[in-house]
Amino acid sequence: LQSELTSVKNELSELKMEVAQLRKEASSPFNSPAASMPLRKRRTSLMTQLLGMSGKENPNNDIIVCGLIYIDTKGVGLDLNRVKNTLLNRLLVMPRFRSRLVYKGYTNKAYFDPIALQDMDFSYHIQVALNHGNPNNEDVSNYVSEMLGSGLDFDKPLWKMSIIPQLDDGRALVISFISHTIADGVSQVEVLRRVLDYVEGQNSKPPKKRRKFPPLKKRFGAFVGGVADGILLPFSRPDPKTSLRLKNPLNPSAGMRFATSSKLDLNMCKDIKNKIYGATLNEVFVMILSIAVRRYFEARQEKLPKINAMIPFSLRGRNGSPFKNGDPHNDFALLRFPIFLQYDDVIDLYSKIKARSDYLKLSPAPYVSLASLRALVALVPSQRIINRMAKRVASTATFTLSNVAGPQEKVTLAGYEVDDLAFQLIAPLGIYIGILTYAGEVSMSVNMRSELGDPSEILKHWDGSFQEVYDTIMAFDDLIDPEIHKSRKASKKAVSDTKSTL
Repeated sequence: LQSELTSVKNELSELKMEVAQLRKEASSPFNSPAASMPLRKRRTSLMTQLLGMSGKENPNNDIIVCGLIYIDTKGVGLDLNRVKNTLLNRLLVMPRFRSRLVYKGYTNKAYFDPIALQDMDFSYHIQVALNHGNPNNEDVSNYVSEMLGSGLDFDKPLWKMSIIPQLDDGRALVISFISHTIADGVSQVEVLRRVLDYVEGQNSKPPKKRRKFPPLKKRFGAFVGGVADGILLPFSRPDPKTSLRLKNPLNPSAGMRFATSSKLDLNMCKDIKNKIYGATLNEVFVMILSIAVRRYFEARQEKLPKINAMIPFSLRGRNGSPFKNGDPHNDFALLRFPIFLQYDDVIDLYSKIKARSDYLKLSPAPYVSLASLRALVALVPSQRIINRMAKRVASTATFTLSNVAGPQEKVTLAGYEVDDLAFQLIAPLGIYIGILTYAGEVSMSVNMRSELGDPSEILKHWDGSFQEVYDTIMAFDDLIDPEIHKSRKASKKAVSDTKSTL
């Protein structure tokens, strides 16, 4: 019996070793679904072609989306191999993550040229960083700035991931550097969703919204104005020189600095939205941002300028998919959105933001501007001239602004709970401001060129600006209709003017 028991134990030990080997093989990227997918060269969109040429010409002009995924390891440490294999298995099923961006022909048409998995340099794409000691936020900021400044290698697929095993607060951090040539913001959010896992029983899909159609007169006016805006966008006048504008926007410096604000309660932001007739969360966020930027200029005793933000506008339509053929892509156009710094009160500020927002939702400007860009590319033979024209248009605004709707429930990465998310963008403009919602909280990130100063000088006004909006709006007893409020205010002013005249 003792001999048979020993034999069974040996067989069990061999089975465990076989199972461990099978698990190891299953987790290897060479045995993932990506390994059996057919390789196919794919032509890119015009926006991808322009983005790639800009970065290839000058690394400081490369547009890279940087995501920071903070992981709660519960004090047990991070299994680096498990995290690495999860990232590779999830990313490599998307063809653009195993393809190089190449240009061919006289017109420099861009293609994603796939490469075999065995030819990929995984030590470049997945790196362990800052693993000596416990780095703090400043160390992470310096590391991200250094990585963004060095750009990505165009001889390889344009992405890489850095894993920091342990920060000074005990959490781990995964940092993604993904070129904008791979995907725009909408697609990159979907990439994030496919890398992460939702807790069982939670719904990751956002609720569907009913579409409202405004009066025909309003739609016609927006159509005519939008056509003009789209055609004239390349000839837009640059924003005035301020402390937030680069001295030479067409040739930005390499140094970057970034910071993230404190968290706001998303439900409190929804309370503001629900108190104003017809409001959206995006409009509430822009309202808070506008007040914060105004406070920044007032603190510096600068004259309040008329400035604009450059915003990416998705062309997918209401039910458009962020992926095509299982791959992320770029499908957007750039629009200028005014940041209103001169207003009478919070309601007046909201009315201005609402009017412009409704106009852009009806306007064909993004489609017309993209069509105009295609026409220019066809007419101008020099790619260098086209790049310079595109950068000139993008640099007419003061900063780039985007709003990322992250998962609204807690998610996991390789089995570890994701404690927090943040996004940054390096772009030709001196400043990127990103507003992110995740798991019931809202935060703002600012990434700016070092020559413009410290991003915390803007972020320190974030909480106070939110409180001003919240206190003002919630002080009203009834639902606020900005049009009625505006007309009542005008009537009171007329009565006051009449009394003073008498």
